[in-house]
This record gives sequence, C-alpha cells and structure tokens, in this order.
Amino acid sequence: SIPLSIACVLPIGWRRVRPIQVAVGVTAAQVLFTGLDFSGPNFIGVLVALYSVGAHAAGRSRRNALVLISVMIGLLFIAGLFVDELIIADFIWSTVILVTAFVLGDNLRRRREAAVAMTERAERAERERDLLAQQRVAAERSRIARELHDVVAHSVSAMVIQATAARRSLHHAPEQAEDALGNIETVGRRAMAELRTTLDVLRASSTVPTRRVGDADETDIAGTAAGRSGIAPTGDAPVTSPQPTLDDVMTLVDEATDLPITALVPTDLGEVPAAVALAGFRIIQEALTNVRRHGGDVDEVLVSIERRGDVIHVEVLDDGRGAAADATPEPGYGIRGMHERVAAIGGFVVAEHRIGGGWQVYAELPARSTDRHPVRTSTVPT
Repeated sequence: SIPLSIACVLPIGWRRVRPIQVAVGVTAAQVLFTGLDFSGPNFIGVLVALYSVGAHAAGRSRRNALVLISVMIGLLFIAGLFVDELIIADFIWSTVILVTAFVLGDNLRRRREAAVAMTERAERAERERDLLAQQRVAAERSRIARELHDVVAHSVSAMVIQATAARRSLHHAPEQAEDALGNIETVGRRAMAELRTTLDVLRASSTVPTRRVGDADETDIAGTAAGRSGIAPTGDAPVTSPQPTLDDVMTLVDEATDLPITALVPTDLGEVPAAVALAGFRIIQEALTNVRRHGGDVDEVLVSIERRGDVIHVEVLDDGRGAAADATPEPGYGIRGMHERVAAIGGFVVAEHRIGGGWQVYAELPARSTDRHPVRTSTVPT
C-alpha cells in the first residue's frame, strides 16, 4: 500500500509541467488503491490533479484525458455498487467536488488567457499608434520639404535670371539693371517671408497637441500649414502669415518679368478649400520655375485657371524645349511634389511634352469633393 500511496500523491509535484500525465497517473493509482480497499489519501491527489488539468491544459489532449479519468472513476463506483460498498450520497458528493475542482481550474485558465490577450491587444494598439504617429511625422516632413523646395527653387531661379539680366545690362542700360535688381530684392523678400512662415509652422507644431489619427480630416492630411493662416496659434506659438492661394497667381505672374506670360485668371473662383488653393498656386509656381530652368528660348507661356462646377482646372503651357533643354537633366523633386500635393487632395495632374513642342502641366483640383482620382506620373525629371 505504501508505493500506491506515494503514487497517489508524489506526481502532484509535476502538475504544472505535465498536468495531463499527472492527472491520469494519479487517478489510476487512486482507483487501484481504493479498489484494493486500502486506506490512504482518499482522492486528495485526484482533486488537485483535476484542478491542475483545468488550470494548465487545453485542447484535444485534455478532453481525452478527462474522458479516461471519468471512465476509471466510473468503473470504480460501478464495482463498489456490485459489492454493496457504494454509498449514493458519497458518490454524488465526490462527483460534485471533483467537477468543481476542474471548473475552478478552468476558470482560472480562462481569466489568465483573457488577461494575456488584453495585454497583447493593448501592446498592439500602442504599436499601431506609434506607427501612425511616425507616418504622420513622415508626411509632415515631406510636406515641409515640398514647401521649402517650391519656395527656394522658384525664388532662386527668378533671382538668377534677374541677376543675369542685370549683369548684362549694367553698362549699356543701367535703368534696366536697376529694375532687375529691384525685382531681385522683391523676390528675395517674398522668399524670406514664405520661408519664415514655413519654419514658424515647423516650430509651432512642436507645441500644438496632436489629435488622434482617427480624428484627422482632409486638411490635416494635406498638411497642417495648408490653410490660409498656416497653423492656428496656441499659447506662445508664433502667428504665421497667410499662405499663397490662387488669388495670388496674378502677383506671381506680374513678378515673372523674364517670361512672356499670358494669364487667363478669373477674378472670382468662388469658395475654394485652403489646401486646394495652395496646391494650385504651388503647381503654377513650379511650372513657371521649370520653364525658366528647361524651356530655353520661350516665345509664349500661357497660364490659365478655370472653374467648372466643383473642379478647378489649372494649366501652364509653353513653346520652349521643355526638359530637353538640358542634355542630361538632373533628377529633381518638382513634378514629384506636384503629384504628392494633388494626391493629398484627391485631384489629377499630368506634366508632359506638348504635341508640336513645348511642355504642359495640367491639373484638375476638387473644389469641394474629396473623392480620390488616379494620378498620372511623369517619367521626365525636373
């Protein structure tokens, strides 16, 4: 009886590592021990083993082990019934205790798994929030890079052209040189103002609380400084000057004295979202910069803006040599920036050679709708 008594209790020490094997072994030893009418542990080991099976095991193996344990205990009670040693009250009470032990262990396992699952969900949600935050930071950096590129590329190109004209006319036409230098000063001041606006937005964004990504609207996606006044000032954040819009296109055309521009711009385009107005201005600005850089000798540049329903059509045409002006054009970011801006507001843009010579930039910008349209890309670098 001593070895069987040890077999009924000792394996409990491995109940966490091998709960199913321990439960089957302990139950078999206890059934044999009781069948031989020995007095000893009295199902204490089976009780602990069933609790451990519920708490530390799962799946098909556990189900098979429970069936086997039930069969062994059932056979023991049937044998007791045949020899008139089974007390029905003891049978019911023992069954209730054993089932209760298993149920308690199973509930503990379920709560533990639920806690682990909740922790994993929280960690996954935090990782997703971090990823979305990183994506927003990357998008904001890209937006600021586009703004800086548009401002610097256009302004420097205009200043170089004006400086060249001033140098060439300095001796024989000092009045023209003075006008060119005045234009350089005007363009430079405007560029400094726009750069200061963009950098102020960058500094202010570090002090403005970030909303949840799920709360972002179309204007947020297009850029926090895409509005007429950049970013809303909070606390000590600097107040930024208005961003350029389609209403400022004529000013841009008037300053481009080095290009023969014909502008067809309506005086009233109606209500236009700030992000769309900024995108339209930047597209025209970049197109004129490309004419200066790649157009060569240009006889005519046409800038037109037209609103048809809820779509604003922007077009810049020239009769120069386009990207072919450079034998080996260096890759740039102008056309890529156009497509990124238009994609952010759900519009359409194309930049390509014109039939018969020259270059064209054509864009369709949604004045109200935010539906997305496919964006055609250009393989010619700017």
